[in-house]
Amino acid sequence: MRNDAHIILGVRSHVVCVEAARGNELWRTKLKGSQFVTVFQRDDRIFASAAGELFCLRASSGNILWHNKLSRLGYGIVSFGADAGKSVRDDLIIAIKGTVLSINPLTGHETWRSKSLGPAGQAVTLLTLGSRHIIAGHHGEVHCLDRTSGRLIWTNSLKGLGYGLVTLGGSDAAIAQAILQAQAAGAAAATSAAH
Repeated sequence: MRNDAHIILGVRSHVVCVEAARGNELWRTKLKGSQFVTVFQRDDRIFASAAGELFCLRASSGNILWHNKLSRLGYGIVSFGADAGKSVRDDLIIAIKGTVLSINPLTGHETWRSKSLGPAGQAVTLLTLGSRHIIAGHHGEVHCLDRTSGRLIWTNSLKGLGYGLVTLGGSDAAIAQAILQAQAAGAAAATSAAH
């Protein structure tokens, strides 16, 4: 595939690459059987999920580089934490059925897996905030997790709003700064209380 602009599609157990200018198909790769395929591209790699499993494909050819079965997580829809400016060497944050995972994008190996955020029936939406934090919307709640370990920092149950899908938005930099300030204040308070 040349360096021309292209569009990556996930459809009926396939990942398909088409030219942006004319819509001509450049390649297609069959994954595990699934009606719903999610896709995400970072640099020269395409990450795709089908039937609750994760695949990494080469963007130029569609060849599968690795495959992770995401063991013990079922057949839910995988969502991706889209990171502006991250390279293929940085972690890949994904979520499936109430669980957030950090995946090594070069090997497909799991770095960490969060504790379940709640009932596994609904999709998890993700907002990644630099190298420190992840915001996850799931089953009518919003959670903040530490990006280096998956440890839960806080949860808001959004009382009175039910258990629907939570979508996320906001100024990434401002949110990250507020969380860092709150954590620093909490650490300072804990240190004062200890003395």
